[in-house]
Amino acid sequence: MVMKLIFIFTTLMMAFSANAGISATLLHSFNLDQKSAVVNWKGRKFTGEHVGTLKVKSGNLVFDKEALVQGKIVVDMNSINCTDIKDSEYNTKLIRHLKSEDFFSTQKHPYATIDIKTALPAKGGGYEVHGNLTIKGITHPVTFNADIKHEKKHIKVASNLTFDRTKWDIRFKSKKFFNSLGDKFIYDDVKLNINFKIKK
Repeated sequence: MVMKLIFIFTTLMMAFSANAGISATLLHSFNLDQKSAVVNWKGRKFTGEHVGTLKVKSGNLVFDKEALVQGKIVVDMNSINCTDIKDSEYNTKLIRHLKSEDFFSTQKHPYATIDIKTALPAKGGGYEVHGNLTIKGITHPVTFNADIKHEKKHIKVASNLTFDRTKWDIRFKSKKFFNSLGDKFIYDDVKLNINFKIKK
C-alpha cells in the first residue's frame, strides 16, 4: 500500500513538473530596439506648453505566445530635451531647470523605470497595462493603454501614459501647493507617448 502511494505521488509530481516546463517554454522575453525607441513628453502651463523627447536606456517585454505578460522600460532622464523652443539660450535654461531639484533631479536619479506587472486585453483592442512608475526614487502604481502589433520580423509597441507629477515630489508651480501663482502655474499632469520596436 505504501509503495503504491509513493508511486502515485511520484507520478503526479512528474506530471506537474512536465506541465510547468511546458508553460515556461511558452514565455518569450524580447529586448527593445534602442534605435527605434522614443519617449515623447508634454508639460502644460496656463500660457502654453512644452514638448520634447527622452531616450530609452533599456527594456524588455515578456509574451505568452502573442499576449503581453510583463516587462520593464528604463528611461534615461539625463537625455531629456525640448523640441519646441528654438532659442538656444532659453532652451538650455529650461533643460537645466528640468534636470534640477525642482523637477527630475537627474544627477541623483538618472533613470526612471516603468515596471509592467499585468496586461489585460482592452476594449477596442490593445492592452490595459498595470504597473509601477519610478521617478526620483519614488514609486507609484500607474495604469495606461498600450497598442501592440505583431509583424513578421518586429513587434511594434505604442502607449500613452499620463501621470500626476506631484505624486513624485515634483511640486514646482503646482496649484496644489502654491496658492498665489495667478496664471503662472504649471499643470500637474505630464503626458508620455512611448514608441518602440522589438526584433523577433
